[in-house]
Amino acid sequence: MNNSLLPNLLYAVGTLFQVMVLLGGIVYGLSHIGRYRKAAYLLIGGLSLILFSRIAAWVGILLISNLFSPSAEIFGIFNLAMSALNGFGLLLIILSVFADRGVRDLATEPDNHVFSPASHTVDSSNPYSTPQSE
Repeated sequence: MNNSLLPNLLYAVGTLFQVMVLLGGIVYGLSHIGRYRKAAYLLIGGLSLILFSRIAAWVGILLISNLFSPSAEIFGIFNLAMSALNGFGLLLIILSVFADRGVRDLATEPDNHVFSPASHTVDSSNPYSTPQSE
């Protein structure tokens, strides 16, 4: 195999894998629109931005290298723009965690699936009693 073909092939396979993962995340977000509307929209938007930036980076690098006489400045500016899109997409994904429940709600709301001794009482006179909610 040609040495210059291997890095391009690995980059294409890596980009394809990233695209598949991002599309899976978008489908996951679409499946949760009914219950967590804001979070799903932010998740879908963030993943779509990252997906767009990955595809645009791949296509853009191919176009720039084939159409223009490439210089380091062109690749640097293009890479910076795609990194900014990636960062904004990640910010939207992080915000999707707090979209339907505020930060304060996440910190103070009790988890219903965890046993909390303060919220249960046991009748000490009955050896067969089980914890019951007040």
